[in-house]
Amino acid sequence: MQQNLSLKGLRIFATAIRLGSFQKAAEELRLTPSAISHQIRALEEELGRPLFSRGPRRIAPTADALSFHAEIREALQIIDEATARLAERTRRVVLVVHSTPSFAFQTLLPHLPDFVIAHPEIDLRFSASQAPADLVREQVDIEIRYSRHPPRSEGLVDILEETISPLVSPALNNRLGPIRSAADLLRFPRVQSAFCLVQWLDWQGPAGVVFSDEPAARFDRSFMSIAAACDGVGVALESDLLAAGELGSGSLIAPLSGSGIRIAGHRIVARPPRAESPEVRSFLAFIRSVLPANTLAI
Repeated sequence: MQQNLSLKGLRIFATAIRLGSFQKAAEELRLTPSAISHQIRALEEELGRPLFSRGPRRIAPTADALSFHAEIREALQIIDEATARLAERTRRVVLVVHSTPSFAFQTLLPHLPDFVIAHPEIDLRFSASQAPADLVREQVDIEIRYSRHPPRSEGLVDILEETISPLVSPALNNRLGPIRSAADLLRFPRVQSAFCLVQWLDWQGPAGVVFSDEPAARFDRSFMSIAAACDGVGVALESDLLAAGELGSGSLIAPLSGSGIRIAGHRIVARPPRAESPEVRSFLAFIRSVLPANTLAI
């Protein structure tokens, strides 16, 4: 007799004993009656004795079968429960997040490994583009939007405030500066981001200065203009929210304290049917945890 019995055969045997029918066992296990019969016969051959007496319309377990079933039933139950627990641990729920590129690159991605490690149960699907996503059609759970338009209340979770001001690398500031007033910027090349809601033309009037030349470099994403400023290409008019990492590390400084323009351009939106799910709440908490101080609007 073989000692390594088929677990599949044992499950089929136990189901047939419990239901008293090969036909009912086939229906429950989604197999054909012939497949059930084949597995039982294979098990009988492995055990070296019959397990069922077969009549024209019914089957009946033998005394050996009933005794054998009583002894293995608890073991099969333990295996089933362990399998269910493992499946529960390994089942991952999908979370779809869409963001503007610069918020994704500057604010979220540097900290994303912490979230992924802390939440192995979440299958994160992340995308970035400047155009807003259709939450319903594209099945997006969380979106970070950026625009001048007043925020819609449906699905709105948080409004983020930020200050747009001139940012410069310490090396460039020392080489051409220092920058102590807005007029000092006339000696500096300037960097401009196309999607930033505050442009140099918006900033110069309130700052009391007029630039006679065009910016030295233009980029279509804030993360590019921030990187260019770090490399000394010029002074970038950028967000303290997006450049928080560079400001914190000293790669950039904001030399003109009080000259910035405060805006509320970024906002976080959650698809209403999913807003209260554990995975959405976890990611919203993660976003809030990585934001600089005084960013969340009250």
